Parts: sequence; structure tokens; C-alpha cells
Amino acid sequence: MPNSSPRYCQRADTAIIEVAGGDARSFLHAQLSLAVPALPWSTAPLAGWHDPKGRVRALFRLVPRARSWLLMAPRDNAEALAAKMRMFVLRSDVQISPAADVAVLGVVGGTADGLARLGIPSGGASAMTEADGICRLRAGPELAFLVGPGDALSELVAGCDRAPAALVDLAEIELGIATISAGLEDRFVAQMLNLEQLGAISFDKGCYPGQEVIARIHNLGSVKRRVQRFAVEPGTRIEPGAPVHDTADSVVGEVVRTAEYGERCELLAVVELDAALGPICVNGKRLTRRALPWEDSDAR
Repeated sequence: MPNSSPRYCQRADTAIIEVAGGDARSFLHAQLSLAVPALPWSTAPLAGWHDPKGRVRALFRLVPRARSWLLMAPRDNAEALAAKMRMFVLRSDVQISPAADVAVLGVVGGTADGLARLGIPSGGASAMTEADGICRLRAGPELAFLVGPGDALSELVAGCDRAPAALVDLAEIELGIATISAGLEDRFVAQMLNLEQLGAISFDKGCYPGQEVIARIHNLGSVKRRVQRFAVEPGTRIEPGAPVHDTADSVVGEVVRTAEYGERCELLAVVELDAALGPICVNGKRLTRRALPWEDSDAR
């Protein structure tokens, strides 16, 4: 394949929760932090699902389809999230279940022509198109996802080279997208995960779980800890939840996501803003600040 062709990998760690039924749209609007009825069908944005204290239960990518909505979620807690969400259905016409017949491919790199051959839209982040049962969505300049039946996806990417899964993880870390995997639920309020910067919160919609807390933080102040991006020495084994320490060995944050490929190892960690200005480390290894898309490119 020419260099213009993107590479792909199976997202084995990503599951799909399908929300269907006549009341699916209004149900998701009442539960998620976005104004779902106002979303165009040509977009697949991130959306937070919060507890009443404004803490993030899940960060979904919301994919609209003709008769249902697909929620991209970490596989390790997708079943638990679906079960918890069903508790709020009550008498609504809503069915929530894992979609075992839907697969997800991550796509990295490639020129505009190479991406166009896969039908991936050239618009900004979250732009989406659907054809032949496959949703093609843009997550960032170097990252896209394909969502659909496994056989159809395999046929679509036939001839493209495979990519290591870590490259997709690194691309999402570069975008500042945290993963709320099992054990990290209900730990961080929305602003700690930069959900407003990621377009995952609507401050104009009505009530949803945690809305009052999230709006109060937005209107009256800020948070003292936020997700930040760091590089670390390759070969440093780091798991989500690992503590971040300052030079006094005080815990000033915790890791929420990490990925490594070759000589590149990066992570996202929720860290105290003041502490992030000085030397900090994980597992004894110094962290080097990297900029997020909305920050000054000279951030360290």
C-alpha cells in the first residue's frame, strides 16, 4: 500500500452499548451531558454520564443510527454500565444492551485521499458519515473510528496495513481523551477530565444527573485538579490509578490512561495544577509535560 493509506487496528478493549426504542433519544438527553435532540446526525461527539455529585460514571462516544444510538465504552465495564443505565429506564420505551455484533476499528494516519477511500469524513473532530451499515467518524486530525459489523469492516479495510493498538491509544492521549475504565468511575467531576474542552458538556440544556454541580463549577470557579498530558521514560510499567508524587513524596494526582509504543510512552493524569508546574513523577520516573490541543504548544 502507498504511504497515503491509513493503518487500522481492532479495538478489542472497546465495546458497544446499544440504546434503542421510541424513547431512546429523550432518555439519553435526560441522562447525558449533551443536548441530544439538538445533535446533527452527521456528528458522533463525546458525552459524559455523571452521578448526582457531578462525578463521571462514563465517558461515551455517542454514535447516532437510524433506529438506535451506539455508545462506545471500555469493554471492562460496559456490561456494568449497561446494567446501571437500565435502572433509570423506568416505564420508558428504551432497550439497553451490549451490541455483540458490532465491532470497532481504530484508524491512524493517512492522507486525505487515503482516508476518503475508506469514506472517513474530512470535517473536524466528531464528524461522522454512515453508509452500508458502517459508521465512519473522525476523532481528530490523525485518528478515526469505523463502527459496524465485523465482516463488513474487514472487507472495507482489506489491503490496508495494520497498526499497533498502542498507536490509537497514543492518538487519543494526544487529544486529551481519558478512559474511565473499571475502578475509575465516580472519581472525578467533569471539569477534572476537561469535558468542557472536549465538547462533551452542554451548559445550555436542562437537568441531567450532576448538572447542578457541573454548572456551579462552570459559573463560580474552577477545579484545582485537571487531566494533563505527560511523557515518561519508556519501559516504565504504569497502570491506571497509579499515584503521581511531587518531590516531597506527596500524592498530587493519579494516572487515568497510559500507552507505549517504541520509544514513546505517554499518559494522562489528573494532577493538582500547582504541582504540575514543578517536578513530579510516577513509579519514580520523572514526568515531562506535553501540551493538549487547547493549550499553548510550548506547555511543559
